[in-house]
Amino acid sequence: MGWSDYKRFVDMNWGNNPKNPGVYYIRCVNNSGKPIRIARLGGVDKEGIVYIGETGRNLRNRLRNFWENAKNRRANRHRAGWNYSNLGYIKKFPLIYLEVCYMSCRDKEQTGRVEAENLREYRREFIDLPPLNFSAGREKYQ
Repeated sequence: MGWSDYKRFVDMNWGNNPKNPGVYYIRCVNNSGKPIRIARLGGVDKEGIVYIGETGRNLRNRLRNFWENAKNRRANRHRAGWNYSNLGYIKKFPLIYLEVCYMSCRDKEQTGRVEAENLREYRREFIDLPPLNFSAGREKYQ
């Protein structure tokens, strides 16, 4: 059980993504494929992480929901995707440069723990959350 390589959303073959629970990172790269640098309260995120998320059900569907909401301002199946398309994040993080990597998990319990742990690590280093995260994961795991 490890992390996948990063894949651009625009190049995604949805059928290749797992249908099981999982945790995922979304980042933004530049036109050369290098992560953009994002200034945070505690320093500069050199990996360009814009969101850390999880699903206790179907990773393929969750990633597709983010992508569809990021492209379509009217859809509302993924809060971070909706925020991205409706709150102006597209100006700083263009759709064609969004990438995702993920880790499959056994169940919802594991996804909650892994997401909370990754958000804690991010906050330890940068003080605040990635730009599209509006909470630090489920309270039960904090």
